[in-house]
Amino acid sequence: MKKENKFIQTLEPIKDLNLFLAILSLSKIVISGDTGPLHFAAALGIKIVGLHAVEGSIVHAAPNYQTNQKILGKKCTCIGSLQHYEICKSSSSCMESIQAETVFKRVQTLLS
Repeated sequence: MKKENKFIQTLEPIKDLNLFLAILSLSKIVISGDTGPLHFAAALGIKIVGLHAVEGSIVHAAPNYQTNQKILGKKCTCIGSLQHYEICKSSSSCMESIQAETVFKRVQTLLS
């Protein structure tokens, strides 16, 4: 994404939840996997793009969001016990099926 637009900013880890939410609330849009920051941003009314690639995320979390708020990955091999690792154990990462260009175009549409 940063290759597409040098002004895109990422957030370093913040351990203080109040500080994190305060900074998050200043965002125009949040791009995140199916994690707390995505759900916090949605609850705060911030525009979101949820990246859903792991099977459990597609099945359980993705239905909570509108079509334009999510990008679904292709069929993932991280199912069952493989989906609970912090780092993907598949030979090809499930998130790799989501292209940066697709995300960038979605962001442009949501912000226009």
